[in-house]
Amino acid sequence: MGTGDGTVIQTLSIPRGQAAMAFGRAAADARTFRLQAFRGSETNGIVSNPFLEHAFRTESYTITVSINVDGTWSYEQDTVLIIPVRRRRSTTQIATRSGRSASLRPTPQRKRQPETGKSQVR
Repeated sequence: MGTGDGTVIQTLSIPRGQAAMAFGRAAADARTFRLQAFRGSETNGIVSNPFLEHAFRTESYTITVSINVDGTWSYEQDTVLIIPVRRRRSTTQIATRSGRSASLRPTPQRKRQPETGKSQVR
């Protein structure tokens, strides 16, 4: 999500009890930008349920997004996870392909049809 002043925000919620809000800045024509969230931050933070906080504490989350000239995009995600007695870093690299989920179009919202109860894309 962009706010109009170059601020970019990504929110994440994990059903097992964790939420993060990553924050960064990017010019409108930027080809690369980075968002970060840190445990304990009041503005771009990470919060977890008591079990995850104790057994699998997430210290930081960084995502670096690259927009390619052909319209595809890719990202590298870096998460620092503290597990008691050892420290572990998880890095994920994703490259999208043209014609798949690579486009930068909004995801269509689904609306329930009252007569059938089935979902339909708006």
